[in-house]
Parts: sequence; structure tokens; C-alpha cells
Amino acid sequence: MAEERDISRRCDDAVVIQSFARSIHCQRELATLKEAAAQVDNERRSAAAVVIQSFGRSVICQRMAEDMKRQNKEHNAVRMAAATTIQSKVRSRQCEKELSRRRLQACEMRNAATKLQSYWRSWACRAELAVASAHATTIQRCYNHFRIKTGIKSAELMKLEYVDGLRKA
Repeated sequence: MAEERDISRRCDDAVVIQSFARSIHCQRELATLKEAAAQVDNERRSAAAVVIQSFGRSVICQRMAEDMKRQNKEHNAVRMAAATTIQSKVRSRQCEKELSRRRLQACEMRNAATKLQSYWRSWACRAELAVASAHATTIQRCYNHFRIKTGIKSAELMKLEYVDGLRKA
């Protein structure tokens, strides 16, 4: 009777410890997820700022080209128009290259964040599995101890005794 209470108390203690461990694990995982979300949000804002800045520079460049064309229209209309067109194409190409490079960089950053999250989730799952395995072992040990103390036979032992009885009969 006292041993059953001791086993029951141990099982209750194990449940409390498991609950506490799960609570800590969930708190840590929530903090990690919040940090990852903040990082993704910052990356998105940075990417949006780059696009806006690129567009702003493009608009500024286009306005400067138009002002130059208006000022020099009377003197060298044909020559100035050709130079402006060439410059515009070159700047446009440079802006496209820069935008392409930044998009690639942003994509690589997102991929790196995804990989970090994957590693973190993998580690967390392994840690949780280790804890669950340890608790399962404790439960099995408690059950086997209980079975031995109460004299309950295992199903395998009961089968063997049954087969022996059939052979003797």
C-alpha cells in the first residue's frame, strides 16, 4: 500500500516535471518564433526601402534628364537628345542590375533564415524526443516494478505457460 502511494507520488511528480519542461520548451520556442518573425519583417521592410529608393533615384534621374533637355533644346536639340537617351539607357541598365543584385541578396537572406529555422526546429524536435524517451523509460520502469510487486505476469509468460500446459496434456 505504501509502495503504491510512493509509485503514485513518483508518477505525479513525473507529470509535474513533464508539464514544467513542456512549458519551458514552449516559451523558448515562442520567443524564437517571435525573433524570427521580427527578423523577416525587418528584411521585408529593408527590401521595400530598397525598391522605393531605387524608384526614387530613377524618378530623380529622369527629371534631371528632362531638365537638361529643356535647357539645351535651342542649342543642340539633336545631339543632346541622343546623349540623354544613351545616358538614360545606361542608368536604366545599371538600376536593373542593382535591383536584380539586391533581389538576389534578399532571396539569399530569406533562404538563410529558412535554413536557420529548419536547424532550430530539428534541434528542438530531437530535444523533445529525448525528453519523451526518458519519460517513457521511467514509466516502463514504474510499470515493471508495479507488475513485479503485484505478481502480475506478462502476456508473453502467460503464453509460454499455456503452451507448456498444452504440450503436457
